Amino acid sequence: MLLRSSISGFLMLLVWASLTCFGQENLLDEARWKSEGLTRATNSFVSVTRAPHPEGEKVSALHCEREARWWGDLVVVKHDGDAVFGFVSLPADYLEDAGHYVRDFYWREIREVGWVLHVFTSTHRRNGSLWLLELKDGQMRSLMHTRAVAQNDERWFDHGQLQIEHMDGDASKPVMLRLHGTEHRVDEIGRTSSAKVDQRWLWDAAKRQFVPMTGSQVPSK
Repeated sequence: MLLRSSISGFLMLLVWASLTCFGQENLLDEARWKSEGLTRATNSFVSVTRAPHPEGEKVSALHCEREARWWGDLVVVKHDGDAVFGFVSLPADYLEDAGHYVRDFYWREIREVGWVLHVFTSTHRRNGSLWLLELKDGQMRSLMHTRAVAQNDERWFDHGQLQIEHMDGDASKPVMLRLHGTEHRVDEIGRTSSAKVDQRWLWDAAKRQFVPMTGSQVPSK
């Protein structure tokens, strides 16, 4: 009797887990978004933060949180009001290497580049990266990414992430951006050390990417 009860309980757990996983995966089903519309589809998440494309491209970047400050997805959606036309595909390197949730994101226009989506992502360990993504030919393309987020007990940046300084205001000078801050680390015996981080990234129009400049002080891996 006890064995039968244990097996029954185990089977119910498997069914519950399967339904839960299915429900989670279904949250980003493109066909469902088209059918239900933007409002109803996003109501399935704990919270949704929206950043519409500034030039009215009928495109919005969304951070759809499954669990608050723990698990979320970046979704770029083509829509007109509540009517959803489809998703804009994200770069393969972003899908493979980005963190478990989006810490911060916003659009900014960069001289010679155009409107760029800035995305700070973080893992559950509160380490993460900055991604610069552009909307080009109907899909998102990665212009750069680098480690820029740390906020745990072992290592952290001031404010949890590196600060961005865009150096694109003077048309007579190359387009650059600067990532800077201070990284603090605690070693195996509890000693704390700090180091300045100062990265310079140069816009390479031929490659259509930001490339790190030689001599930048980068945060340790």
